[in-house]
Amino acid sequence: MIEKAVSKGVRVYAKTKINGEILTENQTQLFTETGHTVHALTVIFATGYEDQEEVKDKNAVILNSYAIATNKSNSRSS
Repeated sequence: MIEKAVSKGVRVYAKTKINGEILTENQTQLFTETGHTVHALTVIFATGYEDQEEVKDKNAVILNSYAIATNKSNSRSS
């Protein structure tokens, strides 16, 4: 799914910890723990199935839920 999304122009920030956010109707700004800022119109949080209850923002809507299991020994590092 990630490869397909990237092929359609989605930017993926893997293993990125967010420590702040500004959410408006027209844009989202996410602040990373390394001091970077991500600007986006739409954000997909892929944090794990159990974290769905963490999305408490009134502007956030969970449209779909997916669970994918992988074998840690086969994971790739970049």
